[in-house]
Amino acid sequence: MVLCVLDGQGGGLGTAIAAGIADLREGHSLFCLGTNRAAAERMAAACGGTALWEKAAVLERISGADYILGTAGILNAGSMKGELTAEIASAVAASPAKKLILPMNRCGLYVAGVGNCPAAELIDCLCGALREALAREV
Repeated sequence: MVLCVLDGQGGGLGTAIAAGIADLREGHSLFCLGTNRAAAERMAAACGGTALWEKAAVLERISGADYILGTAGILNAGSMKGELTAEIASAVAASPAKKLILPMNRCGLYVAGVGNCPAAELIDCLCGALREALAREV
């Protein structure tokens, strides 16, 4: 399976997601897709995955992903302080990959029902959902 974590700016949330699934690297391809080099490398350092940040490489990996993980902002063109381009948001939305999304009230989005749930709790839930999905596919 091809697993992609997508984040921008400093890659903090993506880094936490990547660290939470680092043990899945065995038997799966793990790619850390950043809207910039620093975010991609920070995520990859947390999990031993491959860092990609150049637009063509990110778009190619998105199109070939089995799972894409990130915040709700990865579906919102112009989010992450403008770093997430419309082309990347569109590629994520159009990808046949299963998308596991952190329902965060950031990036100009309000996700009803999320409330003030701590990010760590949401990340644990997201990583658990990926583990369950992968177990069903075996």
